[in-house]
This record gives sequence, C-alpha cells and structure tokens, in this order.
Amino acid sequence: MISDRYYMRAEDPAKGLGPLLWLLGAIVTGFIVQCSIDAFAPGSAERWFALTPAGIAQGKLWTLVTYSFLHDPKNLLHLIANVLGILFVGRLLLPVLGTRHFLWSYFAAVIAGGLLWLAVNFFRAAPPPLIGASAGAYGLLALFCCRFAYERMTVLLFFIIPFTVVPRYLLMVVGGIEALFFLFAELFPVGAPSQFAHSAHIAGIIAGIIAYRAIRNAPPPSEDDEIDRPRRSIELPGWMKKTSTDAASSTFKVNLTAREDLKAEVDRILDKINTSGFASLTAEEKRTLDEARNLMTKR
Repeated sequence: MISDRYYMRAEDPAKGLGPLLWLLGAIVTGFIVQCSIDAFAPGSAERWFALTPAGIAQGKLWTLVTYSFLHDPKNLLHLIANVLGILFVGRLLLPVLGTRHFLWSYFAAVIAGGLLWLAVNFFRAAPPPLIGASAGAYGLLALFCCRFAYERMTVLLFFIIPFTVVPRYLLMVVGGIEALFFLFAELFPVGAPSQFAHSAHIAGIIAGIIAYRAIRNAPPPSEDDEIDRPRRSIELPGWMKKTSTDAASSTFKVNLTAREDLKAEVDRILDKINTSGFASLTAEEKRTLDEARNLMTKR
C-alpha cells in the first residue's frame, strides 16, 4: 500500500511539498488577478492571457502556459476542482518525482493540452478561449496512475462514501470517457458542441503517460529537491557480478541496523514488486521485508 512507504509516514505532512504549494498558490493568485483586471476592464485578462487561435496568430505564445492560470469567474467549482485534483495527486507524486520532474511533467501536460486544443479549433469560427489548469491536472493524474498502477487506494466519493480504486483501471475509465467526449462532443460533435476542452484533457493524459515513461528510470530526487529521501542502493560493480549467484547471495547482506540503508533497500524492493510482482522477489529480499516490518511494529 502507498501509505506503508516511508515518505507517506513523514512527521510533517507538508514537508517537501513547497513546490506544490507554490504552484497551487500561483493558480489561485492568477484567478484573483484575473477577477481584479476584469473588474476594471472586462475581458482584458482573457484577451491577453487566455489561449485562442487569434492570439497565437498574433504572436501571443505565452498564452500556451498562462491560460492554465485563468478560470471561469462565473463557475468557482472550475477552480476548486482543479486545485483539489492537483493537491491530492501532487502530494503523492512530488516526494517520488522530485521538484524538477514534477514541475516539468505538469507544464508539459499544460502545453500539450493547449497544442492539441489549437489543432482542433484553429480553423473554427471564434471558438471560446481555453482557460483552466485541467490539462495539467489530468497529466498529473495519468502520471500518478502509471507510477502506482496496482496500488489499491480508498478515497471518499463525494467526500462521504468510501470507494476503493486501482489507479491503472481508474486511468482506463477516465481516459475512455474523455476519448468518447473528445470524438463525439468536440471533434465530430453530435448535437451542440461541448463547452469543455476534452482535447486538452486527452493531450494532458497522453503527456502524463509519456512523462512517466521518460522518468521512470531516472535517479531518485536529490537533496536539491528539498525532499528527505535517501538514494537507492548502489548497483554492484561488474567484477562482483561475475561471481556465482550462490556466493553473492550468501555474502551480500543488507545492514539492517542502519536505518537509511534499510529504508533504501525496502524502497527498492517495493518498486520491484510494483513493476514485476511479488513472485519476482528473492528469498533474501523477502527476508529483508519481514525484518523491516518487524522493526516498524516495534517502534
């Protein structure tokens, strides 16, 4: 379970989440600035910072990013849903990815969402401007579902009903629904065109999946990311790998008395389970998990 991992047992829940809180603060601040500008000059914020085909044709390339900091002033739920989605997913992803990978993944999804939306709407007559952080939120959701594909999670549906989901299947359901709406409510609309930018959502999901594949083999976060996470165990040198399997397994042991070494080894084993299944563990790795569990229950 995700909650069993050491980075989910931090004493301070907000420790290491500074970049996420800054991102959410920027989104909320962007909405406040948008409302303030519109109070004096209605429509000015969208004209300069929302994404539109006309704006891109005029050279407003910055709108490929700034549109994500604007939201519908008449629908506060638009802002709340995006902020909560980024918060719930980001607080689990950030300690795993590190600041650099987390922010790059988010803004890559934002830009990808804007580009696909432009491709669909560029030659349409006066489409409504694209605003909102939904593409980034969907990108982080897709990345989360890939990173923790088979972790069973219990969430509160409508903040009331407990509901257990498996992220892999959640992504399939969400992606399938968005694909249907993209095809039949935006690309080839049946009836009135949708008011939601499903193309941006789809592009965000694809960007999140690509980001996962790009960074899954990257080194763990460093101290520069301001995350208290030890590096994983160093791979044995080649000359040691040439020894027989029996000799290696009998001589190489994890130092269970060193807390940092144990944390790193347990994290490596959990990642191995996540990618290859429990059956792929060696007898030594299973013994290490048992020892770690015993130590944690005695704390």
